[in-house]
Amino acid sequence: MFIEIYKYQPIREYFWKNLINDELWFNNPRNFNDWYDSKLPLNIDYTRTEIEEFIKHSYYNNFGNLERFEEMFSKDIDRLSSNKLEREKCFKDITEHYINNYIGITCFSKEGINTGLWGHYGDDNKGVCLVFDSEKDKEYFKNLYNVTYVEILPSIKLRLKFLPDDLRAYLTIKTTKWKYEDEIRLFRHKSGRYKYIPNSLTKVIFGMKTDTKDINKIKSICLLKNKDIKFYKTEDGGGNFVLKEF
Repeated sequence: MFIEIYKYQPIREYFWKNLINDELWFNNPRNFNDWYDSKLPLNIDYTRTEIEEFIKHSYYNNFGNLERFEEMFSKDIDRLSSNKLEREKCFKDITEHYINNYIGITCFSKEGINTGLWGHYGDDNKGVCLVFDSEKDKEYFKNLYNVTYVEILPSIKLRLKFLPDDLRAYLTIKTTKWKYEDEIRLFRHKSGRYKYIPNSLTKVIFGMKTDTKDINKIKSICLLKNKDIKFYKTEDGGGNFVLKEF
């Protein structure tokens, strides 16, 4: 159960547009900064029966045409069953197709005083951290998942009835070098901007170096939408950040 979740952001043109419109951007995971993010090795040891089930599902969805399906079916079953390289290419292509067309993710952390995140995602303490109460917009935040951190990326055998939801495990595993992020991911079925209920944004944390003009502008925008919103600023707590109500 997640209640407060934290989104670190630099203050750029897109930030203002999203803040004004009560929106968050859900990115394609292929645009993430970790080269190995969402690129787990695939286990392609499928039986002929499993491949048959997959091909039926895949071609029916893509062609919706029984005649075309029957034409392709027997050829592909033989080819994929007997040729490992062909099978590997096929499943990689399908995975890429779904990730590129049917997955959008926006990322959060579980805390707002993470010095590494302020440096990396908070524009060296010149940005902001938006704090959302997921209970205030349960529908919007219902697909939140923890990222799991591992020493070595495992190979994944994806289910053959291929729906975007089946990729969640594939898309929430990262190496331990990223563990400091303590990341939570929110999923949509396509990249793009999605609107949240304004009062679910309950706090804004400013970095130590956030420009005063930006602070005043952000406060004005947020208070128009939620008069109860709280504002904080990070301070040096002697090796760790602390928050001061602002």
